[in-house]
Amino acid sequence: MKKIFFMAQVKIASTFVSPIPSIQSTRERCSSSLHISKTPPLVVVGTVNEALGAAMAICAKDAIMNPGLMERHTPVPPAQSIAFYNTDKERQQLSSETISSIQNALLYLGPSLNNFEQILADSLQLFSRIDQDNEHQMLYTSVEFGTEQGIRQLRSLSLVCNRFAFMGLNLNTGNINSQIADDRFIMSREQAEISGSKLQSFLDERNPSSTAAIMDTPTHLAMLQANSLPRCKEGALGEKDTWAIKATIQDIDCDNSGVLFEYQYNYNDPFGGCDPLMCPSVGYIIPQVHSSMYNSMSREAKDAYAAAYSAGVGSGLDNVSSICIASSVESLFMKLGRPPVYSWATIDKIVEHSIEAGKSIKKENGLPRKLYKEYGYK
Repeated sequence: MKKIFFMAQVKIASTFVSPIPSIQSTRERCSSSLHISKTPPLVVVGTVNEALGAAMAICAKDAIMNPGLMERHTPVPPAQSIAFYNTDKERQQLSSETISSIQNALLYLGPSLNNFEQILADSLQLFSRIDQDNEHQMLYTSVEFGTEQGIRQLRSLSLVCNRFAFMGLNLNTGNINSQIADDRFIMSREQAEISGSKLQSFLDERNPSSTAAIMDTPTHLAMLQANSLPRCKEGALGEKDTWAIKATIQDIDCDNSGVLFEYQYNYNDPFGGCDPLMCPSVGYIIPQVHSSMYNSMSREAKDAYAAAYSAGVGSGLDNVSSICIASSVESLFMKLGRPPVYSWATIDKIVEHSIEAGKSIKKENGLPRKLYKEYGYK
Protein backbone atom coordinates (compact mmCIF):
# COMPACT_ATOMS: atom_id res chain seq x y z
CA MET A 1 0.00 0.00 0.00
CA LYS A 2 1.31 3.39 -0.94
CA LYS A 3 0.56 6.27 1.38
CA ILE A 4 0.61 9.90 0.31
CA PHE A 5 1.15 12.78 2.71
CA PHE A 6 1.16 16.46 1.85
CA MET A 7 4.40 17.84 3.23
CA ALA A 8 4.94 15.39 6.09
CA GLN A 9 8.53 15.10 7.23
CA VAL A 10 7.73 13.29 10.47
CA LYS A 11 5.49 10.23 10.82
CA ILE A 12 2.52 10.44 13.15
CA ALA A 13 2.20 7.38 15.33
CA SER A 14 -1.05 5.42 15.39
CA THR A 15 -1.30 6.16 19.10
CA PHE A 16 -1.14 9.91 18.98
CA VAL A 17 1.45 11.73 21.04
CA SER A 18 1.31 15.49 21.08
CA PRO A 19 4.13 16.82 18.85
CA ILE A 20 4.80 19.76 21.18
CA PRO A 21 4.25 18.35 24.68
CA SER A 22 7.03 20.43 26.19
CA ILE A 23 9.98 22.48 25.05
CA GLN A 24 12.47 19.96 26.46
CA SER A 25 10.94 16.86 24.87
CA THR A 26 10.51 18.69 21.58
CA ARG A 27 14.19 19.61 21.56
CA GLU A 28 15.14 16.00 22.22
CA ARG A 29 12.82 14.71 19.50
CA CYS A 30 14.07 17.17 16.94
CA SER A 31 17.73 16.69 17.75
CA SER A 32 17.42 13.07 16.63
CA SER A 33 14.91 13.39 13.77
CA LEU A 34 15.32 16.90 12.38
CA HIS A 35 18.22 19.19 11.68
CA ILE A 36 16.81 22.70 11.60
CA SER A 37 19.72 25.05 11.89
CA LYS A 38 19.02 27.11 8.80
CA THR A 39 15.57 27.89 7.45
CA PRO A 40 15.41 28.09 3.65
CA PRO A 41 14.60 31.53 2.22
CA LEU A 42 10.89 32.25 1.81
CA VAL A 43 9.12 34.46 -0.70
CA VAL A 44 5.74 35.74 0.55
CA VAL A 45 3.38 37.14 -2.07
CA GLY A 46 0.40 38.49 -0.17
CA THR A 47 -0.48 40.89 2.62
CA VAL A 48 1.32 42.35 5.61
CA ASN A 49 -0.56 39.93 7.88
CA GLU A 50 0.72 36.94 5.93
CA ALA A 51 4.30 38.17 5.88
CA LEU A 52 4.34 38.80 9.64
CA GLY A 53 2.52 35.54 10.36
CA ALA A 54 5.19 33.60 8.46
CA ALA A 55 8.05 35.45 10.18
CA MET A 56 6.61 34.88 13.66
CA ALA A 57 6.02 31.19 12.96
CA ILE A 58 9.60 30.61 11.79
CA CYS A 59 11.02 32.52 14.74
CA ALA A 60 8.82 30.57 17.19
CA LYS A 61 9.85 27.31 15.55
CA ASP A 62 13.52 28.22 15.97
CA ALA A 63 12.92 29.22 19.59
CA ILE A 64 11.48 25.77 20.31
CA MET A 65 13.79 23.64 18.20
CA ASN A 66 17.09 25.45 18.59
CA PRO A 67 16.92 27.57 21.75
CA GLY A 68 20.69 27.92 21.85
CA LEU A 69 20.62 29.75 18.52
CA MET A 70 18.09 32.30 19.68
CA GLU A 71 20.38 34.82 21.34
CA ARG A 72 18.54 37.67 23.01
CA HIS A 73 21.28 40.25 23.04
CA THR A 74 19.14 42.42 20.77
CA PRO A 75 15.82 44.05 21.75
CA VAL A 76 13.97 42.38 18.86
CA PRO A 77 14.15 38.85 17.39
CA PRO A 78 16.35 38.33 14.34
CA ALA A 79 14.99 39.19 10.91
CA GLN A 80 13.83 36.16 8.93
CA SER A 81 15.00 35.29 5.42
CA ILE A 82 11.73 36.44 3.87
CA ALA A 83 11.25 38.53 0.74
CA PHE A 84 7.81 40.15 0.85
CA TYR A 85 5.81 41.33 -2.16
CA ASN A 86 2.60 43.13 -1.22
CA THR A 87 -0.52 42.32 -3.23
CA ASP A 88 -2.96 44.50 -1.27
CA LYS A 89 -5.23 46.17 -3.81
CA GLU A 90 -5.95 48.95 -1.36
CA ARG A 91 -3.23 50.60 0.64
CA GLN A 92 -3.52 49.65 4.26
CA GLN A 93 -3.32 52.27 6.97
CA LEU A 94 -0.54 50.70 9.03
CA SER A 95 0.33 51.73 12.54
CA SER A 96 3.87 52.78 13.37
CA GLU A 97 4.25 49.54 15.39
CA THR A 98 3.26 47.42 12.38
CA ILE A 99 5.63 49.31 10.08
CA SER A 100 8.43 48.81 12.60
CA SER A 101 7.58 45.10 12.87
CA ILE A 102 7.76 44.69 9.09
CA GLN A 103 11.15 46.35 9.00
CA ASN A 104 12.47 44.22 11.86
CA ALA A 105 10.96 40.88 10.81
CA LEU A 106 11.65 40.72 7.08
CA LEU A 107 14.82 40.63 5.08
CA TYR A 108 13.49 42.37 1.98
CA LEU A 109 10.45 44.46 1.08
CA GLY A 110 9.78 44.18 -2.63
CA PRO A 111 7.50 46.26 -4.87
CA SER A 112 3.82 45.44 -5.34
CA LEU A 113 3.81 42.79 -8.06
CA ASN A 114 1.39 40.18 -9.38
CA ASN A 115 3.84 38.88 -11.99
CA PHE A 116 5.25 35.69 -10.51
CA GLU A 117 7.93 35.41 -13.18
CA GLN A 118 9.29 38.83 -12.17
CA ILE A 119 9.01 37.94 -8.49
CA LEU A 120 10.99 34.75 -9.12
CA ALA A 121 13.73 36.66 -10.93
CA ASP A 122 13.91 39.31 -8.20
CA SER A 123 14.00 36.79 -5.36
CA LEU A 124 16.60 34.57 -7.02
CA GLN A 125 18.84 37.60 -7.52
CA LEU A 126 18.28 38.75 -3.94
CA PHE A 127 19.08 35.42 -2.28
CA SER A 128 22.08 34.79 -4.49
CA ARG A 129 23.56 38.06 -3.20
CA ILE A 130 23.25 36.92 0.42
CA ASP A 131 24.63 33.42 -0.28
CA GLN A 132 21.31 31.63 0.30
CA ASP A 133 20.67 28.30 -1.41
CA ASN A 134 18.32 29.09 -4.27
CA GLU A 135 17.61 25.40 -4.81
CA HIS A 136 15.66 25.27 -1.55
CA GLN A 137 13.76 28.51 -1.90
CA MET A 138 10.12 28.54 -0.68
CA LEU A 139 7.11 30.43 -2.01
CA TYR A 140 3.86 31.24 -0.25
CA THR A 141 0.91 33.02 -1.83
CA SER A 142 -2.86 33.40 -1.61
CA VAL A 143 -5.02 32.32 -4.54
CA GLU A 144 -8.56 33.56 -5.18
CA PHE A 145 -9.59 29.98 -5.74
CA GLY A 146 -12.49 29.17 -8.06
CA THR A 147 -12.43 32.50 -9.91
CA GLU A 148 -11.01 33.58 -13.24
CA GLN A 149 -8.37 35.51 -11.32
CA GLY A 150 -7.45 32.36 -9.42
CA ILE A 151 -7.14 30.36 -12.62
CA ARG A 152 -4.78 32.98 -14.00
CA GLN A 153 -2.79 32.90 -10.76
CA LEU A 154 -2.36 29.11 -10.94
CA ARG A 155 -1.40 29.38 -14.60
CA SER A 156 1.28 31.93 -13.78
CA LEU A 157 2.49 29.89 -10.81
CA SER A 158 2.76 26.76 -12.96
CA LEU A 159 5.40 28.53 -15.07
CA VAL A 160 7.73 28.96 -12.09
CA CYS A 161 6.54 26.38 -9.54
CA ASN A 162 9.36 23.90 -10.10
CA ARG A 163 11.94 26.57 -9.34
CA PHE A 164 10.77 26.44 -5.71
CA ALA A 165 11.44 23.45 -3.48
CA PHE A 166 8.28 24.21 -1.51
CA MET A 167 5.08 26.07 -2.22
CA GLY A 168 2.30 27.06 0.20
CA LEU A 169 -1.12 27.90 -1.26
CA ASN A 170 -3.79 29.75 0.72
CA LEU A 171 -6.96 28.94 -1.24
CA ASN A 172 -9.50 31.70 -0.60
CA THR A 173 -13.07 30.93 -1.70
CA GLY A 174 -15.23 33.11 0.53
CA ASN A 175 -16.20 35.30 -2.43
CA ILE A 176 -17.87 32.41 -4.33
CA ASN A 177 -19.37 30.32 -1.52
CA SER A 178 -23.10 30.65 -0.91
CA GLN A 179 -24.62 31.01 2.56
CA ILE A 180 -26.94 28.28 3.82
CA ALA A 181 -28.64 27.62 7.14
CA ASP A 182 -26.92 28.09 10.51
CA ASP A 183 -24.55 30.75 9.14
CA ARG A 184 -22.69 28.14 7.12
CA PHE A 185 -21.40 28.47 3.58
CA ILE A 186 -21.18 25.97 0.77
CA MET A 187 -19.62 25.80 -2.70
CA SER A 188 -21.66 24.59 -5.68
CA ARG A 189 -20.91 21.18 -7.14
CA GLU A 190 -20.08 22.67 -10.54
CA GLN A 191 -17.65 25.14 -9.00
CA ALA A 192 -16.09 22.39 -6.89
CA GLU A 193 -15.51 20.22 -9.96
CA ILE A 194 -13.82 23.04 -11.85
CA SER A 195 -11.72 24.14 -8.88
CA GLY A 196 -10.66 20.61 -7.96
CA SER A 197 -9.65 19.85 -11.53
CA LYS A 198 -7.55 23.01 -11.82
CA LEU A 199 -5.83 22.32 -8.49
CA GLN A 200 -5.17 18.69 -9.45
CA SER A 201 -3.52 19.80 -12.69
CA PHE A 202 -1.35 22.28 -10.83
CA LEU A 203 -0.28 19.74 -8.19
CA ASP A 204 0.57 17.20 -10.89
CA GLU A 205 3.09 19.70 -12.25
CA ARG A 206 4.77 20.03 -8.84
CA ASN A 207 6.48 16.62 -8.95
CA PRO A 208 8.89 16.14 -7.28
CA SER A 209 8.54 19.36 -5.28
CA SER A 210 6.44 19.76 -2.14
CA THR A 211 3.22 21.66 -1.56
CA ALA A 212 0.98 22.62 1.34
CA ALA A 213 -2.61 23.68 0.62
CA ILE A 214 -4.93 25.47 3.04
CA MET A 215 -8.66 25.86 2.41
CA ASP A 216 -11.90 26.39 4.31
CA THR A 217 -14.28 23.61 5.34
CA PRO A 218 -17.06 24.31 2.77
CA THR A 219 -14.58 24.17 -0.12
CA HIS A 220 -13.06 20.91 1.10
CA LEU A 221 -16.42 19.21 1.64
CA ALA A 222 -17.77 20.46 -1.69
CA MET A 223 -14.83 18.89 -3.51
CA LEU A 224 -15.47 15.66 -1.62
CA GLN A 225 -19.11 15.75 -2.73
CA ALA A 226 -18.11 16.42 -6.35
CA ASN A 227 -15.44 13.68 -6.23
CA SER A 228 -12.87 16.32 -7.18
CA LEU A 229 -10.59 16.48 -4.13
CA PRO A 230 -7.09 16.26 -5.63
CA ARG A 231 -4.97 13.20 -4.85
CA CYS A 232 -1.20 12.92 -5.19
CA LYS A 233 -0.21 9.42 -6.18
CA GLU A 234 3.30 10.29 -7.31
CA GLY A 235 6.01 12.66 -6.14
CA ALA A 236 7.77 13.55 -2.91
CA LEU A 237 4.67 14.65 -1.04
CA GLY A 238 5.13 12.26 1.86
CA GLU A 239 3.01 9.36 2.97
CA LYS A 240 -0.52 10.77 3.22
CA ASP A 241 -2.59 13.56 1.75
CA THR A 242 -3.04 16.16 4.46
CA TRP A 243 -5.04 19.38 4.18
CA ALA A 244 -4.94 22.28 6.62
CA ILE A 245 -8.42 23.66 7.19
CA LYS A 246 -9.39 27.23 8.03
CA ALA A 247 -12.29 26.06 10.17
CA THR A 248 -14.80 28.14 12.06
CA ILE A 249 -16.39 27.29 15.37
CA GLN A 250 -19.60 26.33 13.56
CA ASP A 251 -17.79 23.74 11.44
CA ILE A 252 -16.61 21.56 14.34
CA ASP A 253 -18.49 20.47 17.47
CA CYS A 254 -15.84 21.86 19.83
CA ASP A 255 -14.19 25.28 19.82
CA ASN A 256 -11.12 25.10 17.63
CA SER A 257 -8.38 27.23 16.18
CA GLY A 258 -7.01 24.76 13.64
CA VAL A 259 -7.93 21.51 11.88
CA LEU A 260 -6.05 18.97 9.76
CA PHE A 261 -7.71 16.37 7.53
CA GLU A 262 -5.54 13.37 6.66
CA TYR A 263 -6.32 10.69 4.07
CA GLN A 264 -4.57 7.36 3.58
CA TYR A 265 -5.17 6.04 0.08
CA ASN A 266 -4.59 2.51 -1.22
CA TYR A 267 -4.04 2.81 -4.94
CA ASN A 268 -3.95 -0.98 -5.30
CA ASP A 269 -7.53 -1.30 -4.06
CA PRO A 270 -10.03 -0.68 -6.89
CA PHE A 271 -12.99 -0.79 -4.48
CA GLY A 272 -12.78 2.49 -2.63
CA GLY A 273 -9.05 2.63 -2.04
CA CYS A 274 -8.89 5.98 -3.85
CA ASP A 275 -12.17 7.32 -2.50
CA PRO A 276 -11.53 9.86 0.31
CA LEU A 277 -14.95 9.09 1.79
CA MET A 278 -14.20 5.35 2.00
CA CYS A 279 -10.48 5.20 2.74
CA PRO A 280 -9.13 5.65 6.30
CA SER A 281 -9.17 9.32 7.32
CA VAL A 282 -8.32 11.27 10.46
CA GLY A 283 -9.05 14.75 11.74
CA TYR A 284 -6.71 16.59 14.12
CA ILE A 285 -8.46 19.40 16.01
CA ILE A 286 -6.46 22.10 17.77
CA PRO A 287 -8.64 23.38 20.63
CA GLN A 288 -8.69 27.09 21.40
CA VAL A 289 -6.11 27.94 24.03
CA HIS A 290 -8.17 30.72 25.58
CA SER A 291 -11.75 30.54 24.31
CA SER A 292 -12.74 33.91 25.76
CA MET A 293 -10.51 35.74 23.29
CA TYR A 294 -12.23 34.28 20.24
CA ASN A 295 -15.34 36.32 19.53
CA SER A 296 -15.14 36.27 15.74
CA MET A 297 -13.06 34.97 12.86
CA SER A 298 -11.33 37.50 10.63
CA ARG A 299 -9.93 37.13 7.14
CA GLU A 300 -6.67 38.72 8.30
CA ALA A 301 -6.18 36.20 11.11
CA LYS A 302 -6.95 33.28 8.80
CA ASP A 303 -4.43 34.56 6.27
CA ALA A 304 -1.78 34.82 9.00
CA TYR A 305 -2.69 31.27 10.05
CA ALA A 306 -2.25 29.97 6.49
CA ALA A 307 1.11 31.69 6.04
CA ALA A 308 2.36 30.51 9.44
CA TYR A 309 1.37 26.91 8.68
CA SER A 310 3.09 27.01 5.29
CA ALA A 311 6.23 28.52 6.78
CA GLY A 312 6.40 25.83 9.45
CA VAL A 313 5.88 22.90 7.09
CA GLY A 314 8.16 24.32 4.41
CA SER A 315 10.98 24.85 6.91
CA GLY A 316 10.98 21.25 8.11
CA LEU A 317 8.28 20.85 10.76
CA ASP A 318 5.71 18.07 10.64
CA ASN A 319 2.16 19.11 9.79
CA VAL A 320 0.69 18.77 13.28
CA SER A 321 3.41 20.80 14.99
CA SER A 322 3.05 23.42 12.24
CA ILE A 323 -0.70 23.68 12.83
CA CYS A 324 -0.09 24.20 16.55
CA ILE A 325 2.22 27.13 15.88
CA ALA A 326 -0.05 28.52 13.17
CA SER A 327 -3.06 28.39 15.50
CA SER A 328 -1.07 30.26 18.14
CA VAL A 329 -0.14 32.96 15.64
CA GLU A 330 -3.78 33.25 14.62
CA SER A 331 -4.90 33.57 18.25
CA LEU A 332 -2.73 36.64 18.79
CA PHE A 333 -4.01 38.30 15.62
CA MET A 334 -7.61 37.73 16.73
CA LYS A 335 -7.00 38.79 20.31
CA LEU A 336 -5.45 42.11 19.29
CA GLY A 337 -7.52 42.76 16.18
CA ARG A 338 -4.33 43.81 14.39
CA PRO A 339 -0.89 42.36 13.66
CA PRO A 340 1.07 41.70 16.87
CA VAL A 341 4.35 43.51 17.39
CA TYR A 342 7.37 41.49 16.25
CA SER A 343 9.03 41.20 19.66
CA TRP A 344 10.41 38.61 22.05
CA ALA A 345 7.25 38.94 24.13
CA THR A 346 5.15 37.96 21.09
CA ILE A 347 7.40 35.03 20.21
CA ASP A 348 7.30 33.80 23.82
CA LYS A 349 3.49 33.87 23.75
CA ILE A 350 3.39 31.92 20.50
CA VAL A 351 5.76 29.30 21.93
CA GLU A 352 3.72 29.06 25.13
CA HIS A 353 0.40 28.73 23.28
CA SER A 354 1.88 26.19 20.84
CA ILE A 355 3.02 23.96 23.68
CA GLU A 356 -0.36 24.25 25.39
CA ALA A 357 -2.18 23.48 22.13
CA GLY A 358 0.08 20.49 21.52
CA LYS A 359 -0.99 19.00 24.83
CA SER A 360 -4.69 19.30 23.95
CA ILE A 361 -4.91 18.07 20.36
CA LYS A 362 -7.97 15.95 19.67
CA LYS A 363 -7.73 13.15 17.12
CA GLU A 364 -10.95 11.84 15.57
CA ASN A 365 -11.07 9.00 13.06
CA GLY A 366 -13.35 9.65 10.12
CA LEU A 367 -13.85 13.36 10.92
CA PRO A 368 -14.10 14.38 7.23
CA ARG A 369 -16.92 11.84 6.70
CA LYS A 370 -18.69 13.06 9.83
CA LEU A 371 -18.63 16.70 8.71
CA TYR A 372 -19.63 15.62 5.21
CA LYS A 373 -22.86 14.15 6.58
CA GLU A 374 -23.48 17.06 8.94
CA TYR A 375 -23.38 19.44 5.99
CA GLY A 376 -26.20 17.41 4.40
CA TYR A 377 -24.17 15.57 1.77
CA LYS A 378 -25.04 11.95 0.95
